[in-house]
Amino acid sequence: TDTAVGAMLAEARPRSDFVPGRIILVCGNLAPGGAERQVVNTLLGLAGAGLRDIALLAHALNPGPARHDFHLRRLVEAGIPAREIERRVGGLDDPDLPAELRRAGRALPEALLIDIANLVIEFRRARPEIVHAWLDWDCVRAGLAAAIAGVPRIVLSGRNLAPYRFALYKPYMDPAYRGLARLANVHFLNNSRAGAEDYADWIGIARERIRVVHNGIDAADCAPLSE
Repeated sequence: TDTAVGAMLAEARPRSDFVPGRIILVCGNLAPGGAERQVVNTLLGLAGAGLRDIALLAHALNPGPARHDFHLRRLVEAGIPAREIERRVGGLDDPDLPAELRRAGRALPEALLIDIANLVIEFRRARPEIVHAWLDWDCVRAGLAAAIAGVPRIVLSGRNLAPYRFALYKPYMDPAYRGLARLANVHFLNNSRAGAEDYADWIGIARERIRVVHNGIDAADCAPLSE
């Protein structure tokens, strides 16, 4: 799988015709959860800092038992665009499958390659200056897609210890992170020093490569205590 990832990224170069100041955040959904809350806080913070060309792409934003739209209301009220990723590619034989992904052959799961393909199409169409991916699911998918699409700055945000410690771990995460770490335009974040060091040791990069940005708190949500 290292070979497959290497083939996908062999021609990955930052493009020069990006839209300056355009930022896209990518997260699986906005269900109840700490990372999802931080995604929304980040978008609201960017808007509060005067940035206007910002948006969220998610794999699911539907209501229902999973409450994938739990935090969506705050973005809607702030006028920040948020939508599901457009699914244009449905299989590895689809003519819209980017050529870079064909090089991976069958070494990586088909569903993974389809997810990456649809994000490549999104990024090539939007031409963002920055893609900020959250959680391992999208650090892999959006990270690889952004690199293939030539996004100049790619931010991968980890929110815990390295994924191999958890049930969500998939073997393709190792080569994906290693491949992305070789690109100079890929930047790593974590919300704790322990998490940053664990990821760095797992990926095999210098610990200083992963910057720690602790979770923010929206003080406007906190009512002051009475005397």
